[in-house]
Amino acid sequence: MDKSKYRFLLILIPILLLNCNNRLKSDKILWSNERLINEFLKSVSLKSKIIDLKISNDTFSIISTSPFLYYPFDENRTIDEFIKRNSFIKPENTRIIKDSFWEIQIYNSKLILFDDKEQNKIQIVSGETSNPEVELMNGIKVGISKNDFLMKFFTKIPKDQLDRIKVIELISGLTGIWHYYNFDKDSLRIIIFKTDYQFDL
Repeated sequence: MDKSKYRFLLILIPILLLNCNNRLKSDKILWSNERLINEFLKSVSLKSKIIDLKISNDTFSIISTSPFLYYPFDENRTIDEFIKRNSFIKPENTRIIKDSFWEIQIYNSKLILFDDKEQNKIQIVSGETSNPEVELMNGIKVGISKNDFLMKFFTKIPKDQLDRIKVIELISGLTGIWHYYNFDKDSLRIIIFKTDYQFDL
């Protein structure tokens, strides 16, 4: 083999190896949404009661019939029990705003609750918090990692596939209630509760 061919091979081989490596990395990163959803579906936790999953752009939507959607602070029978079981709430930060509706304001947080006399339970209506002291019943709070958050609903998380996800949306499979968990990099920054119930507050 002459020297020119030898030099050509020395140049070509690293280029081919680099392209192959980049292709492998690309395959690792660019899973299709369908494949990623299938991986999650294989590891759904039974207690999460998930009935469907969707991925659109940077949002991962989880449709569930879990009571957690209505009672993220656990099932409390009265507003007094709600306050007592959630240490971040002070009675002086709580007020009734109309009939059976209560407002709770804490630093960087506001929650609207409905005292459902028929169900004998306190439901979330709407709210927003970026306060790490506000902790939901399953340990979810501002500051939790994306992986730890998803492990509340799944038994296994597909590795290296979560960078694209910035918002995790929980949707009730029964009636209109939504949770939005917004992540900055790998950390939960804000929690938002919304409903399509029409209340004249």
